[in-house]
Amino acid sequence: MAQTLPNQAKRLQCTCRTLAGVAYNPAALTLTVFLAVGDDWALQDTYAINQLTTSGTGVFYRDYTPGEGGAWRYVFQSDDGIHAADRFDVAYE
Repeated sequence: MAQTLPNQAKRLQCTCRTLAGVAYNPAALTLTVFLAVGDDWALQDTYAINQLTTSGTGVFYRDYTPGEGGAWRYVFQSDDGIHAADRFDVAYE
Protein backbone atom coordinates (compact mmCIF):
# COMPACT_ATOMS: atom_id res chain seq x y z
CA MET A 1 0.00 0.00 0.00
CA ALA A 2 1.44 3.38 -1.01
CA GLN A 3 1.77 5.95 1.72
CA THR A 4 0.02 9.29 1.57
CA LEU A 5 1.96 12.35 2.63
CA PRO A 6 0.75 14.57 5.49
CA ASN A 7 -1.49 17.41 4.25
CA GLN A 8 -1.99 15.64 0.91
CA ALA A 9 -5.62 14.96 -0.04
CA LYS A 10 -6.71 11.35 -0.35
CA ARG A 11 -10.00 10.34 -1.98
CA LEU A 12 -12.15 8.18 0.28
CA GLN A 13 -14.87 6.56 -1.83
CA CYS A 14 -17.66 4.02 -1.73
CA THR A 15 -20.35 2.60 -3.97
CA CYS A 16 -23.67 1.82 -2.28
CA ARG A 17 -25.29 -1.34 -3.66
CA THR A 18 -28.32 -3.42 -2.83
CA LEU A 19 -27.91 -7.11 -2.05
CA ALA A 20 -28.70 -7.70 -5.73
CA GLY A 21 -25.71 -5.54 -6.68
CA VAL A 22 -27.69 -2.56 -7.98
CA ALA A 23 -26.19 0.86 -7.19
CA TYR A 24 -28.52 3.19 -5.27
CA ASN A 25 -28.49 6.44 -3.30
CA PRO A 26 -29.28 5.82 0.37
CA ALA A 27 -31.37 8.36 2.28
CA ALA A 28 -28.55 8.74 4.82
CA LEU A 29 -24.85 7.92 4.60
CA THR A 30 -22.06 8.72 7.04
CA LEU A 31 -18.30 8.73 6.50
CA THR A 32 -16.32 8.29 9.71
CA VAL A 33 -12.52 8.72 9.80
CA PHE A 34 -10.26 7.36 12.53
CA LEU A 35 -6.54 7.62 13.42
CA ALA A 36 -4.70 4.84 15.24
CA VAL A 37 -3.61 5.92 18.71
CA GLY A 38 -1.81 3.13 20.50
CA ASP A 39 -4.05 0.06 20.29
CA ASP A 40 -7.22 2.09 19.67
CA TRP A 41 -8.80 4.04 16.81
CA ALA A 42 -9.50 7.67 17.72
CA LEU A 43 -12.38 9.39 15.95
CA GLN A 44 -11.09 12.28 13.83
CA ASP A 45 -13.97 13.37 11.61
CA THR A 46 -17.55 12.49 10.69
CA TYR A 47 -19.32 13.60 7.50
CA ALA A 48 -23.02 13.33 6.66
CA ILE A 49 -24.31 12.58 3.17
CA ASN A 50 -24.74 16.29 2.37
CA GLN A 51 -21.00 16.78 3.04
CA LEU A 52 -20.02 14.10 0.51
CA THR A 53 -19.70 14.42 -3.25
CA THR A 54 -21.55 12.06 -5.57
CA SER A 55 -20.25 11.21 -9.03
CA GLY A 56 -23.08 8.91 -10.11
CA THR A 57 -25.81 6.73 -8.68
CA GLY A 58 -24.54 5.21 -5.45
CA VAL A 59 -20.99 6.59 -5.77
CA PHE A 60 -19.94 8.92 -2.95
CA TYR A 61 -16.56 10.35 -2.01
CA ARG A 62 -14.75 12.90 0.11
CA ASP A 63 -11.29 14.27 -0.59
CA TYR A 64 -9.82 14.02 2.90
CA THR A 65 -6.59 15.68 4.05
CA PRO A 66 -4.99 13.95 7.04
CA GLY A 67 -2.84 16.34 9.02
CA GLU A 68 -0.44 13.88 10.62
CA GLY A 69 1.38 10.64 10.04
CA GLY A 70 0.10 7.28 11.16
CA ALA A 71 -2.43 4.57 10.35
CA TRP A 72 -5.86 5.83 9.29
CA ARG A 73 -9.17 4.03 8.84
CA TYR A 74 -12.50 5.07 7.33
CA VAL A 75 -16.01 3.64 7.18
CA PHE A 76 -18.98 4.57 4.98
CA GLN A 77 -22.19 3.43 6.67
CA SER A 78 -25.92 3.82 6.06
CA ASP A 79 -28.98 2.39 7.77
CA ASP A 80 -28.53 -0.60 5.42
CA GLY A 81 -25.05 -1.41 6.74
CA ILE A 82 -21.42 -0.76 5.89
CA HIS A 83 -20.76 0.05 2.24
CA ALA A 84 -16.98 0.47 2.44
CA ALA A 85 -14.27 0.26 5.07
CA ASP A 86 -10.54 0.56 4.45
CA ARG A 87 -7.34 1.92 5.88
CA PHE A 88 -4.37 3.90 4.61
CA ASP A 89 -1.02 5.00 5.97
CA VAL A 90 0.29 8.54 6.14
CA ALA A 91 4.05 9.04 6.24
CA TYR A 92 5.54 10.76 9.27
CA GLU A 93 7.25 14.07 8.57
